[in-house]
Amino acid sequence: DRSYRSLSFSGCGFLCVYHAGVSAAIKEYAPQLLSGAVSGASAGSIIAACLVCNICISRTTSLILNVVNQARSY
Repeated sequence: DRSYRSLSFSGCGFLCVYHAGVSAAIKEYAPQLLSGAVSGASAGSIIAACLVCNICISRTTSLILNVVNQARSY
């Protein structure tokens, strides 16, 4: 099979926590989807970088949620 898959995460601001959940599920249940290109725009690029660099998604999500809470406090 010579099919090629790529995965792209859209820019979505603070909604990137949903991308984080999807990426955690992909890592656990469908890691074959990560064999091709992984990319993203804006907030989606943070999640894509976490996948490519094998950075802890739950730690990243916690950091993002801290930023969300700080932004909402203004």
